[in-house]
Amino acid sequence: DGDSFWGSEAADDSWPKGCYFCDGARGCSDGAWYNPAKNGKARVGANVLCEKGLTPITTGQLLLVGDSDIDYWSWSERVFPGSVNVGYGGYTCKRLLGQGDEVYYNLDVMLSTFAPSKVLLVCGENDFYSDSVAATFARFKKVVAKITATGASVLYISTKPEPGTTSLHGKYREYDASVKGLANSLKVSAGPSMPPPLVIFDSYNTFLDQCNGYTFYQRDLLHLSSAGYKVWEEGAKLALADTSGCEVWRSGVCTQGVGAQPPPPPAVCADQGSACGALANLGKKKKWKQCQTSTCASSCCTACQETPKVKLGTGNTCPVGFKHIQSNEICLAALQLAGLDGDSFWGSEAADDSWPKGCYFCDGARGCSDGAWYNPAKNGKARVGANVLCEKGLTPITTGQLLLVGDSDIDYWSWSE
Repeated sequence: DGDSFWGSEAADDSWPKGCYFCDGARGCSDGAWYNPAKNGKARVGANVLCEKGLTPITTGQLLLVGDSDIDYWSWSERVFPGSVNVGYGGYTCKRLLGQGDEVYYNLDVMLSTFAPSKVLLVCGENDFYSDSVAATFARFKKVVAKITATGASVLYISTKPEPGTTSLHGKYREYDASVKGLANSLKVSAGPSMPPPLVIFDSYNTFLDQCNGYTFYQRDLLHLSSAGYKVWEEGAKLALADTSGCEVWRSGVCTQGVGAQPPPPPAVCADQGSACGALANLGKKKKWKQCQTSTCASSCCTACQETPKVKLGTGNTCPVGFKHIQSNEICLAALQLAGLDGDSFWGSEAADDSWPKGCYFCDGARGCSDGAWYNPAKNGKARVGANVLCEKGLTPITTGQLLLVGDSDIDYWSWSE
């Protein structure tokens, strides 16, 4: 595993020379080491790693570093020829600094090994599951400092507004705002004649500018689909090729730094916080009229469909504005939108008016395995520990198509759709 590479040590003839691998060797952490010694010596549990016709690593290129969003971008080397992707699923800014548990590779080693001219960086989102914005940002600054100390510049791809993590979006926005401030201060320190050490592709707002449709994400509503990566590819290529001194890019426009312009008119819907919020509940004709004369962009009233929503009801009763789910397929899709585990879906049962009708979720209900069930009953009934799952604007799953099923080879094929 290349993630267990510890890098170069001082020349030591008491260990195997060149590249060697430790597995239970006394005085050596398990993994690979490089020993520049001239002769070297055999040690129990340490075996030399030898090559035949191996092409040396190309240095001075783009290095992609980050979490699963980088790790699952398995075709990135075709998008950025000559680049190297060392992303690792679940990684955090904390782990990039070698802190905490489950540290699988060392950022310093990657920087010394690949000596990149630029680093495309994604880190922060996973930190928020356990740490504050302030703590995560402090680590981010250290990560950027390590990279820029080598002479490389950083392209940070910001957080993304995944539908599956709405409870974290406030932290995402606060964090990205801090990173934008850092980009500006680093540019000021570098001087007007120097390129920005840190450039940002504002992924969060770019997705919102395009309605943040569910097609940008995989079925877990967390990781990017091929359409989502396409947005990243376009934004990253533009930012990497730029020589103007722009610090922040959003939807193809420089919004901070040299040549900054106002952001493009939002195409987000009113319920996602656009300037058209006051027009959200008006009748169609009245909404059209007010939208044309208001200060908000007309696209707010026309470009987006309402974001589908799913909520747990109480017993057999749906919240106001929501309705019972009416098919087995929509029940499965609703589980994912609700942040519940789709693997706990038990499917359709025979119609039974003694349980909630439609899609319902059991959690400690007597006589019901924990998880979701679909009940085609006409009326249904409340039961302790069983609550109905309701939807608003949810599109049914398309049936009769190709279904990909399997292990990580299928899971990591994130652009298969």
